[in-house]
Amino acid sequence: MAQPRNTLALMLLAVASVGLAQEKPRSGEPAHPPWKVQAGYRVLDLSRVPIVIDEPGRYAIDRDWNVGLDPVTGPGTLIRITADNVSVDLRGFAITFDNPGEGVGIDGDAVSIRNGALLGDRDVDGVRSAGAETTIDNMHIVGAVAVRFLGPRAQVRNSTLGGPFGAILKGDSVVAESNVLRGPLEVGSGAHVSGNEIGGGFDEVVVIRGNRSILADNIVSFRNPEAPAAFSVQGDGNVLRDNTVLVSGLNSSHTVFSVEGSANVLDGNITVPQTAERGGVGMSFAQDGNFHGDNRLGGVAEAIRDNGTTQTAWGGTVAF
Repeated sequence: MAQPRNTLALMLLAVASVGLAQEKPRSGEPAHPPWKVQAGYRVLDLSRVPIVIDEPGRYAIDRDWNVGLDPVTGPGTLIRITADNVSVDLRGFAITFDNPGEGVGIDGDAVSIRNGALLGDRDVDGVRSAGAETTIDNMHIVGAVAVRFLGPRAQVRNSTLGGPFGAILKGDSVVAESNVLRGPLEVGSGAHVSGNEIGGGFDEVVVIRGNRSILADNIVSFRNPEAPAAFSVQGDGNVLRDNTVLVSGLNSSHTVFSVEGSANVLDGNITVPQTAERGGVGMSFAQDGNFHGDNRLGGVAEAIRDNGTTQTAWGGTVAF
């Protein structure tokens, strides 16, 4: 027997209502994600920060942005990346921000940020990553800490990093190549640091807190009268080779290479005086068992201070 017309109409209305309910966002979610799909990228809309990227893929921006979080909501992260396998290509544009917190916070693995600028103020981290295999390439990043990497196998290349506390690369096996660091650099174990210009900041210019790192062919500017050392080596088995240190007006409290660990190798480094004054110590050792030779130390008053320790020297480490 045919159903009454009014009963059928009510059934159709109920089905349509269920369909509409499924299309609506869940409570608390935006009506649509904070990006649009364009030329194979998800182009971010930074008028809707904070943004969480929780899906792998390619992301980009298509204009310069000057953004920050509402000061009422307090500190935060503009862009948080929780997914693995994410690429963010800024395509030559800049993001300027002043929120206390972070510009980009990374918790996923295999995340890359390329080809643009992240310009924060003195109260922020430019990029903070706890993930593995983070890559920074062809970037200009400014913040109190420009980059803070805690995960292993990070890579920073072809970038300019600025800030009073510089770049903190604590994760194992990081690579930093062909960068300009307008601030200090801190690395952990197994790092490979080469071809960089490094200088500035409040403390030691380069700090090696771990073991078995290689620092080669870098140019380090040691001109801050408050900094006690250009290189502070606090671990074991590190290699410092063919680095050039620009020194200016060193005094008795300054040491160019301060070595507290053991089995470290200092080979072929040179200090180049920028003024006629001489002062400080070229190399100072706190433990036995390091190795050095062929280091040419200009602008220092004392080439080597062994502090009662025993080192292996193959000759050629001299002041001039």
